[in-house]
Parts: sequence; structure tokens; C-alpha cells
Amino acid sequence: MSEPTVTELIQSSIPRARVESTAAGYTALHRGTAEERKSAYATMVNDYYDLATDFYEYGWGQSFHFAPRYRGESFEASIARHEHFLAAQLGLRPGMRALDLGCGVGGPMRAIARFSGAEIVGVNNNDYQIRRGEKHSAEAGLGARTRFVKADFMKLPFDDASMDAAYAIEATCHAPDKLALFQ
Repeated sequence: MSEPTVTELIQSSIPRARVESTAAGYTALHRGTAEERKSAYATMVNDYYDLATDFYEYGWGQSFHFAPRYRGESFEASIARHEHFLAAQLGLRPGMRALDLGCGVGGPMRAIARFSGAEIVGVNNNDYQIRRGEKHSAEAGLGARTRFVKADFMKLPFDDASMDAAYAIEATCHAPDKLALFQ
């Protein structure tokens, strides 16, 4: 799996004809009130990630989060350690199912599935990130242990207690109501 070039990124992101209008719509949401942004959170988040995902992947990799680093530890090693620690803390193992809330392109869910043997179901409301994530999972040979579901993590389409665990890594900042998210 090779890193995309900048030219490939530009060619694979949203159609050039939509970039300006998407950026303008996203910017306009920030000129409104907090309540207006909350009521349009799905649009705001989708527009942002339609514009930024390819650049995140190019500069950051497939795991869109930070982790504490030990002196001398590489960024990549700190990310892997953080994801493995999360899997261990949740007690994930083969036969279990866990939910990744706001999974992005699925970097953490693939690492956690590979490390733990569990099935990871990623929830994302962004079509472009889901397509990228499915492609990455297939390339990594993890299509059977990772699944992407298009959904809003504020309105999950799963029965209660249908998962053994759930986690979110830096995605819940986009929730319009943090209290409702965790109830």
C-alpha cells in the first residue's frame, strides 16, 4: 500500500466544480450562530471532511488522531501504541464486536481488528471517507473483520447491547450535544 501523491489526491477528492461551493457553504456556517451550526452539524462535518480527507491522509496517514509520545518514539509508533492500548483496555478478542464512533477512513479500526481479532464496525456519516475506508480495508485484507456503516453517531442504527464495546477517538468533538451523545 503506497502513499498517494499530491496529484493523485487532487484527482481523487471531490469534483473540482464542487470545491468552491463546498468551501463557501462550510465557511458560511461559521458566520452563523452556534445554534445554526448545531442544527446543520451533519452538513458542516461532511463539507469539512469532503475538503480535508485527502490532505489528512497524505500528511497524517489513515489514523486521524494524536497520541502521547514517549521521548524518541515516532509519531507512527505512538499512534499504534495508542490503538493497541485501547483494544487491550476494552478487552477485545476474537468473536467480539466493537463500534468505532466516527471512524474516518478506518485506520484505528483496522489496527484494532488486526491486533485484537475482534470485528470492528465503523460509523461514519461521510460517503467519501467510507469509500476510502472500504478500499483500505480490502487492500489490508481486513474486509471481513471491518465494516463501515453510514450513520450519524447521534442516531445509531443498532439495537441496544448489540456490540460488546464502543469507542471514539477524537470524533465526538463534532457532536452537537455531548451529553446526549453519551447517554
